[in-house]
Amino acid sequence: ELYIPIGASPGVSQVSSIIGQIVATDPGQKLLTLKDAAGTTSVTVPDQVPVWLDRSKAVGRNAAGSRSDLKEGVTVEVKYREAARGPAVVAEWIKVQSGD
Repeated sequence: ELYIPIGASPGVSQVSSIIGQIVATDPGQKLLTLKDAAGTTSVTVPDQVPVWLDRSKAVGRNAAGSRSDLKEGVTVEVKYREAARGPAVVAEWIKVQSGD
């Protein structure tokens, strides 16, 4: 998954993932709020969840990221653990769109 751009994961993107913008963060509660065309979703981010930087738009190599990359205003893809999307999900991995 590290090397696959946001929205291009076969069988995952837009099936068991959400692509949207972070509109709120709560690091203490390990929560993100995402907004996409379907509305807002609360995302729990467990400690072990990998974060990757998608640098494909800047024609760069993707890289490992960190929780510090999860900021309001950035576009992310969150693969969730649940079988179906609900108003609240638990992240399995997160890709962050990076211009660097």
